[in-house]
Amino acid sequence: MTSRSSRENIRTVLSDCIFILLSISKETQQKRVAARHGNETGDGVTKLLSAMHDLFEPPGNDETNTFKVDINENMTPKEVMEKVVKLLAQIS
Repeated sequence: MTSRSSRENIRTVLSDCIFILLSISKETQQKRVAARHGNETGDGVTKLLSAMHDLFEPPGNDETNTFKVDINENMTPKEVMEKVVKLLAQIS
């Protein structure tokens, strides 16, 4: 969910849900995409991803059951998943 208001709307229907927001800087996002796809993505995809990045609102400190997982450029997809699983284990 891109915004707090979207998450709040979901909570009105699913009061017991958990949100895990993956957080990545634009620079790291660009490096990860380039590492995976090289120059195949082109400038248009980079601009699109950058614009999408701007739409996402980080979780507020007072948001119930909303957690942020920071992703750095060195993390593999498996390491991201393991970080999410570890977080879920801690909160359950």
